[in-house]
Amino acid sequence: KKAIEEWKLDKVYKTRADKNHDSDPKLDSAVDRVDGIAFGLGTFRRNHTDKVRRCLDRGVHFRFITMDPESEFVKQRSTEEGQPADAIEHSIHQLIDWAEKLNAEGHRGKISIKGYKCMTLDFYWRIDDEVYMGPYWYGYLSSQTVTYKFVRGGLGYEMYKEYFDRLWEDKDLMTDLV
Repeated sequence: KKAIEEWKLDKVYKTRADKNHDSDPKLDSAVDRVDGIAFGLGTFRRNHTDKVRRCLDRGVHFRFITMDPESEFVKQRSTEEGQPADAIEHSIHQLIDWAEKLNAEGHRGKISIKGYKCMTLDFYWRIDDEVYMGPYWYGYLSSQTVTYKFVRGGLGYEMYKEYFDRLWEDKDLMTDLV
């Protein structure tokens, strides 16, 4: 109980898809920032482009870190998920196209994307005062892995937020994609 309070672990989701039922509606009230470490965010893009537009209109900024689509590790991760070798690369290119299209619409907020050149990082999702994170498991689609929720004021939120910011600024690891 003490660790849960110190880390402000608020919830554990059996799958990342379960997490979406809680986190996706929070886009309607996002004020400042949505940050994420993921791959192509295909389901998110299909289901929430209109919500993202409304966030951008309000001045919310999105920062996504994904695998560099030209990285040697992209094909390996696709294989590990049981997908065709080019599945994640293709999804990342679609994410880039989606972001460029939305940015061209002239909203107050914008979407920035950076690509990393190392093996897979953990999933990370932040909407203002909440952080969701979880692993990528071998042999599982990313939507089918455990995900944890931490809230502002605890060690979990602060550590993962700081880690994301450190990665975002790492010029040796990151390539600007959008």
